[in-house]
Amino acid sequence: MFIIHKPGQGYWTRLMSLIGGGALVAAGAMWAWDKLSAVRIPIRVWNFTVSDPSGQTPGIGERVAIMGRNGAEVGSGLVETASVSMVTLTGVQYDGQSQDIAALSTTGGFQAISNPPIPIPLFQQEFLQGGVAALILLIGGAITYFFCYANRKSSDFLIATEGEMKKVNWSTRREIFGSTWVVIVISLIIASVLFIADVLFSNFFTWLRVIEMA
Repeated sequence: MFIIHKPGQGYWTRLMSLIGGGALVAAGAMWAWDKLSAVRIPIRVWNFTVSDPSGQTPGIGERVAIMGRNGAEVGSGLVETASVSMVTLTGVQYDGQSQDIAALSTTGGFQAISNPPIPIPLFQQEFLQGGVAALILLIGGAITYFFCYANRKSSDFLIATEGEMKKVNWSTRREIFGSTWVVIVISLIIASVLFIADVLFSNFFTWLRVIEMA
């Protein structure tokens, strides 16, 4: 059950404060989602699609050398699963480009041509982004609700604010329209006076050869 201090009072100030706080929390969650897209998730395993095998598969836990296009060893890993068409390595030590990998080999005689591997992360990027965003929404929403409805001091302040707002003598529609037209007319008059003064002074100083008009 939600705790509400003085329920039924300060409805609009509480509600609008809750909406404003919720918008800030949502913006923070969106910002976190965007920034976390650049975080690199650790790779759990690498899947290598192999062809032209040597007729055997590497053993589970066996060390496999990753060979580059120049025939030199560029990395290594341990076999997690293996078949004649797919080899999955864990604990891979390789910092180059995946397209530079050409083959896999072991000291036990396994040799296979490899296509570029498919790295499998520990978890999907969206899980991290969604989890952090949801946490921000949950905590931020709870804090916003607490200050708008449960906390005595902030609730009393919002209730008192709504009470003061009810005492305000709001202008009528006719008064607002009249004031708006007064502002528009005065703005046009000031703009006209400044324009005329600018033209007169420009021509006067041009006639005196103080300035040159292009």
